[in-house]
Amino acid sequence: MNIIIEPAARDYIMKKNKDKAITLTVARRPGSC
Repeated sequence: MNIIIEPAARDYIMKKNKDKAITLTVARRPGSC
């Protein structure tokens, strides 16, 4: 599952997403995983 979100939301989700099952794409900073 791919989600395009803003950096603040990505940081919040990554804290919740321990297993890294979700790939997050930051709209303003693409490729900065």
